[in-house]
Amino acid sequence: MGKRILVIESGIPVIPFEQSLLLRKDHEVSRARTAAETLERVAELTPDLMITDERVSGMELPEMIKQIRNLDAGRDAAIIEIGRASCRERG
Repeated sequence: MGKRILVIESGIPVIPFEQSLLLRKDHEVSRARTAAETLERVAELTPDLMITDERVSGMELPEMIKQIRNLDAGRDAAIIEIGRASCRERG
């Protein structure tokens, strides 16, 4: 069975190829558009991985990550930030 992946994007798709690549391995892919929706989805889904862009509506990214880490469901999830200039892991 695949992993639970939460894609967080406030505008243009972060990873437009996710349907073709992530779903090939039977991963469960969900989306969130705002920080509030992200926190709700994390609590509901207990994702294994979150992929986000650097701009999240409603909260600064470092604060959102801090709040995710304070949730039992988000404590161990990997978080990858995809930025305009670089890609890096956060958390």
